[in-house]
Amino acid sequence: MGGLALIAREAGHQVSGSDVNLYPPMSTLLGAEDVSVHSGYDASQWDKAPELAIIGNALSRGNPLVEHVLSQRIPYTSGPQWLMEHLLPGRSMLAVAGTHGKTTTSAMAAFILDHSGHTPGFLIGGVPGNFPVSARLGLGPWFVIEADEYDTAFFDKRSKFVHYRPQVLVLGNLEFDHADIFDSISDIEKQFEYLLRSVPAQGTIVVNADHPVLETLLERGHWSRVVRYSICGAETAEWQATPRQPDCRHFDVTHQGQHLATIEWDIIGRHNMANALAAIAASDAAGADPVQACATLSEFRLPLRRLERVNPGDAIVKNGEAGQSMYILVEGLLFVYADFEGTGNTTQVGRLTPGQFFGEMSLLSDAPRSATIIATDTCRFIVVTKDALENVLLDHPAICLALLHDAYRRLVTLTKKVGSS
Repeated sequence: MGGLALIAREAGHQVSGSDVNLYPPMSTLLGAEDVSVHSGYDASQWDKAPELAIIGNALSRGNPLVEHVLSQRIPYTSGPQWLMEHLLPGRSMLAVAGTHGKTTTSAMAAFILDHSGHTPGFLIGGVPGNFPVSARLGLGPWFVIEADEYDTAFFDKRSKFVHYRPQVLVLGNLEFDHADIFDSISDIEKQFEYLLRSVPAQGTIVVNADHPVLETLLERGHWSRVVRYSICGAETAEWQATPRQPDCRHFDVTHQGQHLATIEWDIIGRHNMANALAAIAASDAAGADPVQACATLSEFRLPLRRLERVNPGDAIVKNGEAGQSMYILVEGLLFVYADFEGTGNTTQVGRLTPGQFFGEMSLLSDAPRSATIIATDTCRFIVVTKDALENVLLDHPAICLALLHDAYRRLVTLTKKVGSS
């Protein structure tokens, strides 16, 4: 809704809003664009009725402002519907859908198109690292949008992305999520089926070939050209990415078996390599040169709060507490770091494979002798793969207690800080 307010303001509308717990970075962006936000939902905030109320999906019947809109017969609509009917008719939509990776991939696609001279508009659910705002109208024909499967509004329970009618659609992955509104994965798949039906015959569907559930989804019906990408060597994928080093900061991009470029950036993770490949394939479908797209991504910066480094200097972790440990999961290995002297500088002490625990950790040969004690006795949390998490919590109640203890300790500390300020 914040991004939508920014676009409406750019289009010349007078915009205000209501919310609770508004915080940076969105509060900062809205303030910079002279969008006033009232705290709370009491109807007295309106001196006169607005011409139109755009109601977000977080609000429902019983909300004081919603009830006021209905009782006073103030015209209202949802954000996605208003966006498509009033601001973007005739624009070509590049939509990025999937359970995760949407924000980063959308930001990449917008950045590529912008560097290619398309000057796209965009609406992204975070603050892109390469743009000063999360949303803009743009001057070119293309509009990049993060296509969320969450419902539209209390009066429209379809997924938001059903409104977007994309010319280029990215399907990055599909897993069960949003258990508050979906009862099963089948419910989510049904919404994605509706999304596929909205892509025109001359449109393009960019699909992650490494997720078989997406192929099953396509088999249920699609009427558009399908382009596949893979970071696992899937034979059906014409777009491929192959890492040159385990952290994926350098990787090769090939198209139909031909090497296009080697991307070198400071971003780590196979998931980000997959996001980049999806953005390259999607921007190619939108008319951008793929070789130039690869070169552009070397300058890409992740959206805020995505692998964002906040510590100073060369320290791996900065927390100011002696004995605290940090865990980084890379390529299936859990790298364990510990701050031995409370200086904020850490030393790598060992590594674990997913599912292992500290007693099974093999220490590095140059690790300090006290590493075992620090890694086992003062640890407050453990990072495991998503698939192993349930078994870890069920089989090791002590870890559950440690998680709760750490959360309580942090909450008490935060409460004291808030109280003192």
